[in-house]
Amino acid sequence: MTTQAYIEEYSSLAMEEMMRSGVPASITLAQGILESRSGNSRLAKEANNHFGIKCKGNWNGKTIYADDDRPQECFRAYPSVFDSYADHSDFLRENQRYSILFELSKSDYKNWAKGLKFAGYATNPKYANILISLIERYNLDKFDMGSISQISENGQKNLPKRNNHYKNIIYSSEKSLEDLAVKNGLTLRKLYRINDLPLGSYVKDGAILYLEPKGRKATKKYQYVNDIESMHEISQWHGIRLRNLYKLNRMNYGTQPAKGQRLFLKKRRSKKNQVLFASPKETEIIEAKKNIEQNQGEEEKTIYQNATQTISTSNNLKLENVDSATQKNRQIIHVVKKGETLYGIAINYQVTVENIQEWNQLKNFDLKMGQELKILK
Repeated sequence: MTTQAYIEEYSSLAMEEMMRSGVPASITLAQGILESRSGNSRLAKEANNHFGIKCKGNWNGKTIYADDDRPQECFRAYPSVFDSYADHSDFLRENQRYSILFELSKSDYKNWAKGLKFAGYATNPKYANILISLIERYNLDKFDMGSISQISENGQKNLPKRNNHYKNIIYSSEKSLEDLAVKNGLTLRKLYRINDLPLGSYVKDGAILYLEPKGRKATKKYQYVNDIESMHEISQWHGIRLRNLYKLNRMNYGTQPAKGQRLFLKKRRSKKNQVLFASPKETEIIEAKKNIEQNQGEEEKTIYQNATQTISTSNNLKLENVDSATQKNRQIIHVVKKGETLYGIAINYQVTVENIQEWNQLKNFDLKMGQELKILK
């Protein structure tokens, strides 16, 4: 397969994953081209693994062994290329060290590429430059402007997929919700109810819609809250009922977690481990964002734009300026407060979780209130 043929074959899938997960299609395609040698690598041919993802974490699927940084390392094997693309999105979305990337615009492929290298996706020091070169050589950034209608034109017809074992689609407004409900043996009221949406609310293009009731728990154990996400977004992402998500985390229905909080998805969190709630400004953004999606209100759009501009100005991370080799080290002692996580602390100091673990010789993510952490800036 040539690189151009690879792009034509998988661009629709990359755009669909962008709609679902927020990972730019240009980045997905560039990584697929590089990691799979345009679909011609042994991992791609024998295991449908297009992104070189290894058997780390809680991987319970099939495996294949190949030489990489070390001889005969374990890599994930997938039933189809679709599963490889979906797992790539999930791998980035659910791994806290990549969470900083989701604060970037989907059109900012340069900083996405630099952020992947900075977060440790690959050991090649030129990894970011290679991705950027591929994107610009093949004009892959045009797919970052993709829409559901483009995906349909390219042959992906919103076929039902499964998440957490439950059937769902990426919604396109080209089809009415009434037709979608009837086609899948549902009433319109039930379609809204199983997706935890108020009856009659607006559903945007690219939204995840379930065609059967979601589960009481997810397949993943945890989810770190990236950017400013609502509990509804997280429940749709993992295929878990919204009320159950609140119950597992001992939260009152309608409240929102602060950025960086770890949410439990399979078992109930302990009473001692309470969730920190979003600030009034973050809550305002979440509510405005929800109202935009459900009502398309102009007033909510103005509130959302003003609030997000304030947040982004105060939390500007600018990955292009990160150069640890040129920064002067300055030691700071951070005293852990109740409810703080490694992820939240890392974001505050603009370092990685791995940095903090290395500086303090931490073997896991657990922190104790009053614990002192050394931060080098």
